Amino acid sequence: ATVSVLYWTTNGMSPILQKCEALLTRPQSIRLVNWCKMMTSVHENEGDNHQLSQELLSQMSDALTDKKQYPVVSDWLLRFIAPSGRATAKPEAQSGCNDYIHNLKAKEYWKPEELSVTDGFLGDLADSCKEELRELHGSENVFHPYRNPSDTCPPGSENDHLGAIATSKGHWNVSYIMTSDAAPIPPESKHFQKTLSLAQLHLKDRFFGHMLVSCLSPHTVIQPHFGPTNKKLRFYLPLVASPSNTSDCYLEVNGVRRQVSEGSGIIFDDSFSHHAVNLSSAPRHVLICDVWHPQLTASEVQLLKTMQYLHEKQLILNTTNTPYEVMESARSVVVPGNQIW
Repeated sequence: ATVSVLYWTTNGMSPILQKCEALLTRPQSIRLVNWCKMMTSVHENEGDNHQLSQELLSQMSDALTDKKQYPVVSDWLLRFIAPSGRATAKPEAQSGCNDYIHNLKAKEYWKPEELSVTDGFLGDLADSCKEELRELHGSENVFHPYRNPSDTCPPGSENDHLGAIATSKGHWNVSYIMTSDAAPIPPESKHFQKTLSLAQLHLKDRFFGHMLVSCLSPHTVIQPHFGPTNKKLRFYLPLVASPSNTSDCYLEVNGVRRQVSEGSGIIFDDSFSHHAVNLSSAPRHVLICDVWHPQLTASEVQLLKTMQYLHEKQLILNTTNTPYEVMESARSVVVPGNQIW
């Protein structure tokens, strides 16, 4: 690989990488620099890309050398730039999670206090969203079919003209409030501004930047699937669920089942295989909000946010058949009211 003289000079390692000289071989340094250059090619102006690349390289150099501020990410980065790349062994229960960071605590369900949040906050968040949802009752073009890119569907999934169908029966529709820091604000977000503001105000930098309202129509079963990464956890806050028999509505994570009922929030790790079921005769609505894994330090979250932003930007700008493309296509579909209301 050829490295730009901006990073590697005839006199040796660039100043940014000198602090890592004892840790990295020359091939590792080259891999790290080239990866930074590739991930930061998101601007038309080459000067902007170069500056962004230097900033990312500097953050990574700090992470490699400061294990106090980067206790988890430091070792992960060393594995990341090893010749085998991301070849970190994953537990079988999280084998379908693509963006996996080792040494993060993993369990199916979490308590609010483990994430420094309270049941009161989760209740306020659910109440806010429920109020905004109630004001939308009967409206069209608020929810759209949930689809995955056609090449990411679980075994046995079917495709339609939008993408991979994620249910084995019934209908799964969603209303996105926020998808990522790199993506434009979804048009549906305007209906849930109070809820989004409350989450951002309370969670601050621990907010992962992904939030939506999920609606399972009556008699719907979502296929088991894995989330994309273990560096986050998920708030799962029921808004409208069957009041008569809560066993009709449940969430199952790695074989461990929890009933879904109004007023009872759940926090789970979606990097495990999981699925949701609504066997009742009424639609079931849930607010989903992702937060950074509590084991990650503030410095680690900042670095991972930068990396995530650049990755998502690359998806939006340079590739097809992405989640963003599928979302946009799904917005053209008018969902029958009896699936939602």
